[in-house]
Amino acid sequence: MKGTKLKLIGLMLIVFTLGACQQLSDKRTQYIRNRAQDYLKSSMIPPLRVPENLSHPYPTDNYPIPRNIPLASAVPPVSLVPPGFGQLL
Repeated sequence: MKGTKLKLIGLMLIVFTLGACQQLSDKRTQYIRNRAQDYLKSSMIPPLRVPENLSHPYPTDNYPIPRNIPLASAVPPVSLVPPGFGQLL
C-alpha cells in the first residue's frame, strides 16, 4: 500500500513538473528576443588595412608536427584506468 502511494506521488510530481515546463515555454517569447534575422540589418565595413610602416604578419607553425612519429605497433598500450581504481582501502 505504501509503495503504491509513493508511485502515485512520484507520477503526480512528474506530471506537474512537465506541465510547468510547457507553460514556461509558451511564455518564453515574451522574455527572449528572436535574433535570427539580425544579420540582415548589419552593414559592411571595409577590410582591415595594415599601415605602410608595418609589415604583414606571416603565418607560423605554433605546433609543428614531429617528423619521427613511431608506428602504432611499436608504442606500448596505455591503461586508461587510474591507479588503485576499484581496490578496497
